[in-house]
Amino acid sequence: MARRILSMLLTLVLILSVICINPVLSAADGPEDEVDTSLSIALVKIDYGSPVPAVAAYNTREITIEFNTPIASADPGAFKVQRRRPGTTNTWDDYTTFTSAVISPDKMKVTFTLKDEMTTDASEYRLARVNASLITNIYGTPLSVGSTENIWIEGIPPLISEVRQKTDDDGNPVPNVVEVVFTERIIYFVPGEITVKDSDGNIIDPDEYIIERSKPNILEFTFKAGQAGTMAVSFAFSGDAAMDHALNFLEPTQTDIVNFSVEKRTVKGGDLVAIWAVNDGEAVKRDDLDNPNKVSNSVWDGSKIKIFGARNEVVAFQIIVQAGEEGINQLSASLPYLKQVNGKGRIDYVPPAKDPTLYKGRPIQIFSEGYMNVTERTMASWILPNSGVGSIEDWDGWIPVQLIPENAKQGKGGFPLKVNPNQNQGIWFDIYIDRDLPAGIYEGTVTVRADHIIKEIPIELEVFDFKLLTKTRFM
Repeated sequence: MARRILSMLLTLVLILSVICINPVLSAADGPEDEVDTSLSIALVKIDYGSPVPAVAAYNTREITIEFNTPIASADPGAFKVQRRRPGTTNTWDDYTTFTSAVISPDKMKVTFTLKDEMTTDASEYRLARVNASLITNIYGTPLSVGSTENIWIEGIPPLISEVRQKTDDDGNPVPNVVEVVFTERIIYFVPGEITVKDSDGNIIDPDEYIIERSKPNILEFTFKAGQAGTMAVSFAFSGDAAMDHALNFLEPTQTDIVNFSVEKRTVKGGDLVAIWAVNDGEAVKRDDLDNPNKVSNSVWDGSKIKIFGARNEVVAFQIIVQAGEEGINQLSASLPYLKQVNGKGRIDYVPPAKDPTLYKGRPIQIFSEGYMNVTERTMASWILPNSGVGSIEDWDGWIPVQLIPENAKQGKGGFPLKVNPNQNQGIWFDIYIDRDLPAGIYEGTVTVRADHIIKEIPIELEVFDFKLLTKTRFM
């Protein structure tokens, strides 16, 4: 037995010695690696997507391209620049050419200087190939590239181009309203990062004005005024105040003083003109104060909400609150429960957690509706020219596009809401009908609070005596 163990140990020692003396061959011990002599635009990984061609603009005069192998020569005549035609998605016009092409010290990049300056929204431009063979690498290989390349990396921050009093379609000044115009589209702004000062440099209380993005590149400030006359203000934007679609933040900016006319506007609040309900398929615009559904519709008879659904179904409806001349400073709504008539069935509201996506066990959910001012038609040429989504009627205006949990931050869609004068505010209700809930009629009350005003609206839910499948099965 001892002799067998000793033999096994000697065998193990021999195996280990072979491994140590003759390690596995590395790639360097084999044939030499083949050298990549191709020439193409390099791919880079960006934070918010898949790798993209390394075509970048960091200012309005230059475009930098990174390549996969070192560059030996580059001529500015290799490319030209095209610009997207306004109002289209994929129609491009020649815009300008390049005056120089400078190779970086490491030979991996070339910076092209434009003859004519771009706007700060460089994504509206693209490269078009003229003669790609004018760019070669150190192996003598000419560039291989498609006919066009988008500017995939846009690092140009937005700028403020103008501060002015708003005018109507006839060119007449709109009282109390000032527009701050940016050089490109703004997708995000933070009111708390914007300071407004009077002509003496005193900070104006944010409650004295309203900020909205009225167009993709315009922030609109509407000021209260105790009497008619003129006002003078300036604006200070921090570096976190606004961001463009390429995630570039506005640089800290202080504007000049702008003078504008005002009329008396107090916006005291508590001015509730109307409350009505509508189904979940309607999109009621913020400024649509004469919507025909206000009188009656499929869920509203003028005084009561009536909805229906099966077990294991989510049903929804909207409450539309219309503010008058003085607006509403604090708006909220609630639906504590729905109780079965002549039965024990019940659907109870449970307040949302800090994370509103944790909806389990919360059969009643309440959201405010966020609005976006649509000023440009969505082109649907990929479906069918002059038809499809891009050709719907009544496509522009302040349209509800977001459902914001009731417990979001105030000022960002959370309750209580502020409703500007002569505007609608939608509030959305989701109700989940449990799989085991008894069929029948359920009743409850939606309570709307608008400053000191409280309105109660009865609601009736009919639960059908069948259940929807959790999973859909197809034959």
